[in-house]
Formats: sequence, structure tokens, C-alpha cells
Amino acid sequence: MYPLKDIIHVVIPHFEKDPPLGLTQKYSDFRLFKSIAELVYNKEHLTEEGLNKVLSLKASLNKGLSLNLKQSFPPLGIIAIERPKVYEDSIINPYWIAGFSEAEGSFYIKIGKSPHTKTGEQIGFKF
Repeated sequence: MYPLKDIIHVVIPHFEKDPPLGLTQKYSDFRLFKSIAELVYNKEHLTEEGLNKVLSLKASLNKGLSLNLKQSFPPLGIIAIERPKVYEDSIINPYWIAGFSEAEGSFYIKIGKSPHTKTGEQIGFKF
């Protein structure tokens, strides 16, 4: 965990200046993360309305609210906000695909039965 001042003044500016994530759903998560950090930095989370904003943003971030958070804040009626839309079909940085593959990628081949081939088998590829 980093101190909030480092998140606001170092981490967020770094990813805004040079987003190695490209314009992906991970970048959408970054934008939600940034919004939450700014709310907390500005101490808006100390009011019920501000805390509700933080929880609504968190509900849309990554895997959403944990069961523990859902149970802890039922009276607030947390409603996830709509995730920021990310529309980018091209890869901005050619090294992005290499980095993505190293971090999250895998090569997979599935061999199975198929009534649609002469051999009765099919090969499927996933990257």
C-alpha cells in the first residue's frame, strides 16, 4: 500500500502521462480508481454522500464490492455506476501486446470431437 499523497502525485500522473495499459478495460478500472483516490484525497469520503460515491465507484471497479462491504453498508443501497466506456481498436504502443502477454496472456490448444470434420476431431486455438 502506498500513501495517498504518492498515489495522487506520483502513480496517477504517471499512468495519465504514459498509460502502458492502452485503452482497455484495465484503463477503465484506472479511471475509477483515480476518481476514488480524488474523493478520499479531498476528504469527501467523510460525509455519507461522499462515502456513497466511493462505494458506488468501487462497486464498478474490478470485481465490485466484496460480500463483507455489501453486508456492512446495506442501508446505503449502493448502486454501481456505469463503467467508463473504452473504445480503442488499435494498439497504441507496439510493446503493449508483449507486456500484456507476459502478464495476462496464455497459449491454449483444445482438441476435441467434432461431427463437422473428416477426422471427427477439431483443434481450437486461443491466445
